[in-house]
Amino acid sequence: LPPMNPAIAPTAEPTEQPGSACPRCGDGFHCGAHDAGPCACTGLKLSAALQQDLRLRYQGCLCLACLRHLSEPNT
Repeated sequence: LPPMNPAIAPTAEPTEQPGSACPRCGDGFHCGAHDAGPCACTGLKLSAALQQDLRLRYQGCLCLACLRHLSEPNT
C-alpha cells in the first residue's frame, strides 16, 4: 500500500470509514490513503504553515474540495 502523504493529512491517521464526514465542511467523502493507488490529495500542494494549522485544528483527513480551497492563495 502506498504511504499516506503526511504533508497533506491533518493527522497521522486517515479517515477510513465509509460515509466519513469532512471535519471542516461536514460533507461526506472517502479518504484514499489506504486504497490500491495513491490518494487524490497527494497531487495537492499545501504550504508548511497551512499543514501545521490543519493538523492543529482538525482530526482526520479533509475532503478534496476543502483541501483544494485551502491550497488556493489568499484563502
